[in-house]
Amino acid sequence: MYATNVRNLKRNPSAALRHAELEPVLILKGNEPNAMLFNLKTSLGDINEQLKPALAASLFKDRVLSLGAAAKNQRFKPVRIYRSLNPVGYRFSGG
Repeated sequence: MYATNVRNLKRNPSAALRHAELEPVLILKGNEPNAMLFNLKTSLGDINEQLKPALAASLFKDRVLSLGAAAKNQRFKPVRIYRSLNPVGYRFSGG
Protein backbone atom coordinates (compact mmCIF):
# COMPACT_ATOMS: atom_id res chain seq x y z
CA MET A 1 0.00 0.00 0.00
CA TYR A 2 1.27 3.43 -0.94
CA ALA A 3 1.10 6.18 1.68
CA THR A 4 1.40 9.91 1.23
CA ASN A 5 0.71 12.97 3.35
CA VAL A 6 -1.58 15.89 2.57
CA ARG A 7 1.33 18.17 1.63
CA ASN A 8 2.65 15.71 -0.98
CA LEU A 9 -0.89 15.05 -2.22
CA LYS A 10 -1.38 18.78 -2.84
CA ARG A 11 2.04 19.06 -4.46
CA ASN A 12 1.63 16.07 -6.79
CA PRO A 13 -1.90 14.63 -6.95
CA SER A 14 -1.06 12.79 -10.19
CA ALA A 15 1.42 10.55 -8.33
CA ALA A 16 -1.28 9.48 -5.88
CA LEU A 17 -3.69 8.79 -8.74
CA ARG A 18 -1.08 6.68 -10.54
CA HIS A 19 -0.48 4.66 -7.38
CA ALA A 20 -4.24 4.28 -6.85
CA GLU A 21 -4.45 2.48 -10.19
CA LEU A 22 -2.33 -0.31 -8.64
CA GLU A 23 -3.35 -0.29 -4.97
CA PRO A 24 -5.20 1.82 -2.38
CA VAL A 25 -3.41 5.00 -1.30
CA LEU A 26 -3.34 5.88 2.39
CA ILE A 27 -3.42 9.63 3.00
CA LEU A 28 -1.87 10.81 6.25
CA LYS A 29 -2.64 14.04 8.07
CA GLY A 30 0.35 14.62 10.30
CA ASN A 31 1.44 11.07 11.03
CA GLU A 32 -2.07 9.68 11.40
CA PRO A 33 -4.12 7.89 8.72
CA ASN A 34 -6.88 10.21 7.54
CA ALA A 35 -8.29 8.92 4.24
CA MET A 36 -7.99 6.29 1.53
CA LEU A 37 -7.90 6.82 -2.21
CA PHE A 38 -9.21 4.01 -4.45
CA ASN A 39 -9.37 3.64 -8.21
CA LEU A 40 -13.00 3.20 -9.23
CA LYS A 41 -12.07 0.45 -11.68
CA THR A 42 -10.81 -1.75 -8.84
CA SER A 43 -13.25 -4.38 -7.58
CA LEU A 44 -14.32 -4.36 -3.95
CA GLY A 45 -12.84 -7.85 -3.55
CA ASP A 46 -9.44 -6.60 -4.70
CA ILE A 47 -9.64 -3.59 -2.39
CA ASN A 48 -10.51 -5.88 0.53
CA GLU A 49 -7.43 -8.04 -0.17
CA GLN A 50 -5.20 -4.99 -0.47
CA LEU A 51 -6.45 -3.51 2.80
CA LYS A 52 -5.83 -6.61 4.92
CA PRO A 53 -2.11 -5.88 5.44
CA ALA A 54 -2.92 -2.27 6.34
CA LEU A 55 -5.50 -3.37 8.90
CA ALA A 56 -3.07 -5.85 10.45
CA ALA A 57 -0.33 -3.20 10.47
CA SER A 58 -2.64 -0.75 12.19
CA LEU A 59 -3.61 -3.29 14.86
CA PHE A 60 0.08 -3.99 15.49
CA LYS A 61 1.17 -0.33 15.43
CA ASP A 62 -1.56 0.66 17.88
CA ARG A 63 -0.45 -2.21 20.15
CA VAL A 64 -3.83 -3.91 19.97
CA LEU A 65 -2.22 -7.13 18.74
CA SER A 66 1.30 -8.51 18.59
CA LEU A 67 2.92 -8.80 15.17
CA GLY A 68 2.30 -12.55 15.09
CA ALA A 69 -1.31 -12.21 16.24
CA ALA A 70 -2.05 -9.47 13.72
CA ALA A 71 -0.61 -11.61 10.92
CA LYS A 72 -2.52 -14.69 12.08
CA ASN A 73 -5.72 -12.63 12.31
CA GLN A 74 -5.41 -11.71 8.63
CA ARG A 75 -4.00 -15.13 7.62
CA PHE A 76 -0.62 -14.11 6.26
CA LYS A 77 3.06 -13.88 7.24
CA PRO A 78 4.35 -11.08 9.52
CA VAL A 79 6.65 -9.81 6.75
CA ARG A 80 3.56 -8.57 4.91
CA ILE A 81 2.74 -6.32 7.87
CA TYR A 82 6.31 -5.03 7.87
CA ARG A 83 5.98 -4.10 4.19
CA SER A 84 2.81 -2.16 5.00
CA LEU A 85 4.50 -0.22 7.79
CA ASN A 86 7.78 0.48 6.04
CA PRO A 87 6.47 3.05 3.49
CA VAL A 88 4.97 5.19 6.27
CA GLY A 89 8.24 5.29 8.18
CA TYR A 90 7.45 2.95 11.05
CA ARG A 91 10.62 1.80 12.79
CA PHE A 92 10.81 -1.56 14.50
CA SER A 93 12.81 -1.55 17.72
CA GLY A 94 14.93 -4.49 18.74
CA GLY A 95 14.40 -6.45 21.93
